[in-house]
Amino acid sequence: MTVIKRDFVPENTKSYYYTRPLSSGKAYFLEDANGKIFYASKNYIDEHLKVDLSKIPDFTISLISMRSYENSRNRSCSKNKTHINYDKSYAIAYITLREEKLIEYKNISYEPLKNYYDKYMRDRDLADEDIKRIINIEQS
Repeated sequence: MTVIKRDFVPENTKSYYYTRPLSSGKAYFLEDANGKIFYASKNYIDEHLKVDLSKIPDFTISLISMRSYENSRNRSCSKNKTHINYDKSYAIAYITLREEKLIEYKNISYEPLKNYYDKYMRDRDLADEDIKRIINIEQS
């Protein structure tokens, strides 16, 4: 199973593994080899998948909060792999927000970002150079 994002879920959505409702209203979205989506709690991720959650886009927090957290971290540390991982989560959240969540707004899709979104949906990954370009577009 691949963890693809954290997002809000409808009330009484059941956890994939524990089969009880996810009381927080938030879940990690898991995708199996056949493309089927399941919902899991952080406990399941920690116990069974051992995934670095800093790489997973989290749509339960705002992009402004993500940027504020990153800026406060970067004042005290240099650019390292952890920073790139956080940038990756931010970049994926940004392109997914534009292409999925804001779809009803006209002219919100931007072809270079759409291409990165399509690449991410196909490969479930982005290269460091792609991440840098997405962030540069977002900040321009």
